[in-house]
Amino acid sequence: MPDDIITIDEEGRLIASGRVRERLRQRRGPWRVVPSVDNLIVLQRLDGATAQPAGPTNRAMLCGDVTGHAPLIDVINFIASSRWTGVLSIVTGEVAQSIYFKRGDVKAASSNRRQDRLGDIIYRFGGATKEQLDEALRESGVRISLAARQDRVMAGYIMARADLGDFGRT
Repeated sequence: MPDDIITIDEEGRLIASGRVRERLRQRRGPWRVVPSVDNLIVLQRLDGATAQPAGPTNRAMLCGDVTGHAPLIDVINFIASSRWTGVLSIVTGEVAQSIYFKRGDVKAASSNRRQDRLGDIIYRFGGATKEQLDEALRESGVRISLAARQDRVMAGYIMARADLGDFGRT
């Protein structure tokens, strides 16, 4: 069984193991179950003393189950036009992707799917050959950070920074 799964048993108890247990331990305290769609459980942190929502009250949390790509584009456009700051996480089956916004501008993105990596996207759209990408990664030593990879490797080695607009410059 993967180590990022929580099981709810017949008594309603949560059973967590591995990596998810440590993540939950770091978030110990009272939480409230927020109404959501059937295939999603959303928890909101509560203040231990008051049992009221903890943290800033001027935040909006969006949650739901959207079908199709057009509604997702509408959500992204809404966040951009509202100039919100935060994270939009999209989960489809085993794929988890996040878009990070600051005042409506996309600042970063992440995905657990290899073909969503910036180098793979640039290769797919013809911006660089596999050999150029491999050489740039070898020379830079950058392997993890999307922002660093974009700024230090792709922009500095393979193409001009202005060219990155076609590939989702942040």
